[in-house]
Amino acid sequence: MSGAKISKESRRIIETVIFRYPRKKIEYETYLQKGGSRPTKWTAEAEKELQAVENSYQALKPEEQEIIAARYWIKGIGKPVPYIRIASGYSERQMKRIVAKMVLFAGKELGELQ
Repeated sequence: MSGAKISKESRRIIETVIFRYPRKKIEYETYLQKGGSRPTKWTAEAEKELQAVENSYQALKPEEQEIIAARYWIKGIGKPVPYIRIASGYSERQMKRIVAKMVLFAGKELGELQ
């Protein structure tokens, strides 16, 4: 896993999916609550993205999950939180490795990476 090279384009796509996860989950659940049970291209894509992020997140240790949540899922942020602003017992390098692990897992789940 440590030697995997991810292109900038693929990483950007994967991180965008991770970053948008909370909003996409709300949109998907709202759609279902309003009676939208007919499968569409959007629902299929949403299900795939949500499942990829959830599976990848669950594969991490609880303390690693906290880093991902702090970096990507704080309510009201418009972009990922800089590592230096994340209060944890981890160094910046360790946090980057945790994020890289999440990106790799999610990328494989999404089919963006082999």
